[in-house]
Amino acid sequence: MLKVAFATSDRASVDQHFGASLGFAIHAIDSEHAKLVEVIEFPEESMDGNEDKLAQKIAALSGCAAVYCLAVGGSAVRQLLAAGIQPIRLD
Repeated sequence: MLKVAFATSDRASVDQHFGASLGFAIHAIDSEHAKLVEVIEFPEESMDGNEDKLAQKIAALSGCAAVYCLAVGGSAVRQLLAAGIQPIRLD
């Protein structure tokens, strides 16, 4: 099973910037099934460039192969890749 995270405020759509995400829905996916396995929630964050918030979010995604989000900053991309998590930006 592959674990994938989605930056979401409503657990139904990818609608959050990675750094300011209110939460992540983590799904386990295999060739035939996808199953919600965990929901992680965070307090509301401002888009202020506070680097400390990134470490907590990246740690929460440990074991995930990828994270889907609406936007992700350069510092977060570098940190996610270093943790083995591929950031995927959606339009």
